[in-house]
Amino acid sequence: LQSMLKTRKAKLARAEKERNKNFDKEAEIIREKIAEKNEKTTLHVKVLVDRVKDKVSACKQHILKNLELSTASALLRARQNQMKEESYRTEKLKEELNEIHESLSKKTKEAKQAKKEAEKIAPMETYKLQFEAIAITDHDVLCNAIEMLKNRISECHSNPALIEEFNQRRELIEKLGPEVEALKEEVGDSVVTLERKKIAFESPMQKVVDDINVRFEKHFQSIHDSGYECAGTVKFLKDDEDPRKYGVGVRVKFRANQKMQQLSADIHSGGERSLTTFLYLLSLQDLAQSPFRVVDEINQGMDAKKERLAFGRLIKASCTKKSPQYFLITPKLLRGLKYDENITINFVFNGPHCVPQEKWNKFHLSKRPFFEKHSIPSNKRIKV
Repeated sequence: LQSMLKTRKAKLARAEKERNKNFDKEAEIIREKIAEKNEKTTLHVKVLVDRVKDKVSACKQHILKNLELSTASALLRARQNQMKEESYRTEKLKEELNEIHESLSKKTKEAKQAKKEAEKIAPMETYKLQFEAIAITDHDVLCNAIEMLKNRISECHSNPALIEEFNQRRELIEKLGPEVEALKEEVGDSVVTLERKKIAFESPMQKVVDDINVRFEKHFQSIHDSGYECAGTVKFLKDDEDPRKYGVGVRVKFRANQKMQQLSADIHSGGERSLTTFLYLLSLQDLAQSPFRVVDEINQGMDAKKERLAFGRLIKASCTKKSPQYFLITPKLLRGLKYDENITINFVFNGPHCVPQEKWNKFHLSKRPFFEKHSIPSNKRIKV
């Protein structure tokens, strides 16, 4: 029994020692894993810190760029305003320069005429040698010589009527001088007022034309998606020199390899112009408020394909709760068109072979119960 006890104790000691060895190995492995995890965590933290620093630096750069952009925008607006003022001053200087040129031209003609009249009185050949003999360069001496000549001229026989006319014109010029200056100032004020009115008009007008263009392009795109090669755009036309030339330009194309061109009878066919006009009217629908619209024979001149596409756009635009009432007047319609339940069709009969009014009234009265039974209530109708 003692021997067995010793044996069991020896086994127990060996097992304990083996367990301690395994525990030390596992503890070492865990410590290595913890150290590896700590190294990775430290590396990730360093990378995260670097990225945060880069993000902070990028935010600073973004803020600086925004500040620079704001400063540059303010400087640009100031430069633009200054450029407008300088342009206005330049225009005024050009006008003054043109006036000076006109005055110079007028004075030159007057001087040439005066020279001719002077040569008639005192021919150049007679007094040329005397004139060349006067070698005067001093200003005062020259003025004195001119005064002496004026006195000599006044002593000579002259034309009283011519002198009287000269004095009258000089007085008139002096009298009209302030009025001319006032008119120049008034013209300058009028130019400034006109520029302000142009700016106040162009901005809302440009917005309206842009809204029309969005709808116009959308209608053309819908027709393009239906398999018809076409496109269109609307543009606000301006003229810096003459506001009377302002307008709305419509540019369209109806072929894939064609460029946008101004709508014109010389370039586009009647059907193309009718389709363009029709889509333009539809584009105006949401901008012009009216209880109803009347379209008279808009499909005349269109081929079958254009007419079918145009009729489809009309149905989509008019058969809604918010759309106004449409009246389409036409002598004919294509077969196989798609209609909406909110459409009412009225036929106007006329001609020598039509039913007389009296017979038609009797027929209508006899069929009225049937029509009233199968008709759509009037409050649900939208006429097209």
